[in-house]
Amino acid sequence: MKKQLTILMSVVTLLFSSSVFADNDDQSYAQNVTVTQAKQLGDETHVVLTGKIVKRLGDDQYLLRDSSGSIVIEIDDDYVIKVGDKVKVYGQIDKDDHKRIKIDSDRVTKL
Repeated sequence: MKKQLTILMSVVTLLFSSSVFADNDDQSYAQNVTVTQAKQLGDETHVVLTGKIVKRLGDDQYLLRDSSGSIVIEIDDDYVIKVGDKVKVYGQIDKDDHKRIKIDSDRVTKL
């Protein structure tokens, strides 16, 4: 009985271990890049940007600025973001046929 309890506790510990449930999605993203660097990367490249929301452009579009420049960020309504917030944005570069560049966010974290 004691051996079964030890095994059960080991399994429970393993299941709830932070290493098992770690957010490995971050591995698919490039290191933090600046706005200028992001604009030079290819379409659908995963990026992480850190900056300040300086303007709301529409329903789900915002202008993010860092020390190198500004870029349009598309943020789902799931996130409550306002002008002045400092954020970390995980997303993909989206270049359209007219060479306009924006970031389609997957996740946004307020800093």
